[in-house]
Amino acid sequence: MKVLTIPCLLLISMLTFASLAGASPADKAFVTTSKQHYSNATKSILNLSADGKLTRTKYNTIYIPIKDIFAKQVDSLTWDNTKKLATITNQGKQLLINLSGKSITASENQIILPSEWVSIVNGRVSLNSYVLTFIFDRYADEYNDTEQVAAERAQWESQLSFLNIDWTDGLADKEHYMHVNVVFK
Repeated sequence: MKVLTIPCLLLISMLTFASLAGASPADKAFVTTSKQHYSNATKSILNLSADGKLTRTKYNTIYIPIKDIFAKQVDSLTWDNTKKLATITNQGKQLLINLSGKSITASENQIILPSEWVSIVNGRVSLNSYVLTFIFDRYADEYNDTEQVAAERAQWESQLSFLNIDWTDGLADKEHYMHVNVVFK
């Protein structure tokens, strides 16, 4: 038990520091791993299910605007143009999306999304669809991921639980679209 406890604590502290600092090689590796589970799609389709309604939106990029995912599902979604910071607030917690290129520090109720996971596409703050799908993937426990990858995915899922995403799944088609199915609680 002690043999597993020390590496697990080390991993958790490293992941926590990485999320506070913003970017790290581990964040790039997480994007690569998430992409390997689905496809080499270059475009995406968001199938959003909430309040008994299904909406479908196509994008010519693998990035999906956060407003399209979360606007109707969270308490607030704001953009500070001066700081280049998007904030998603729900249940008293905040997800910070820092696009300034500068380091920021999170308070106790805040989580910073790694900069490798987001981009500004056509003037809109957007999230990598592979990462979104992988974090909340309802079949993720069935993947043959390393313990480290599985632990990191589970940690992100837990940290982002305040966003009320019940589950996701992803499927690529022959036209190079990544179909991202997002179901809210």
